[in-house]
Amino acid sequence: MTVNLLNPNSLFEKRLNQLDLRASRKFRFGSKVFEAILDVYNVFNADTILNETSTYSPAPAVNGGNWRLPSEILAARFVKFGFQANF
Repeated sequence: MTVNLLNPNSLFEKRLNQLDLRASRKFRFGSKVFEAILDVYNVFNADTILNETSTYSPAPAVNGGNWRLPSEILAARFVKFGFQANF
């Protein structure tokens, strides 16, 4: 038997705030165009919870259960370099 502890859609995590930036620069050599790209994701390194355990079980875990235990958080800040060539 399943028992709801809370009404559906009544408990929410904090809002997701993420800032991603991109910088690029084009270089021309005759008719050829090269572009260097720098992407920075999650600039402020937010740790927002994206998913959590929504069921309760008496299994031993931190604080006596795993209810509302985060199962996915926003990926940490990372940088990606790219290069594009147009001939």
